[in-house]
Amino acid sequence: MDNWLRALIAIGIIALLLGVFILSYILNKRTPKPEGCEEIDKECATCSIDSCAFNKNEKLKEGIK
Repeated sequence: MDNWLRALIAIGIIALLLGVFILSYILNKRTPKPEGCEEIDKECATCSIDSCAFNKNEKLKEGIK
């Protein structure tokens, strides 16, 4: 197989993957949030994961620094 054909196939595969990514991103943005997702702060009060970006304790630590 010629090198130019291999390069063309590689560019086609990359373009296809990029297209799938953009399409899934757009479809994800259009999808409405399910009920109950708005109340994430109430659920975080009992969560033991400190590295989560939604954790209030982690936000307080960042504010002190």
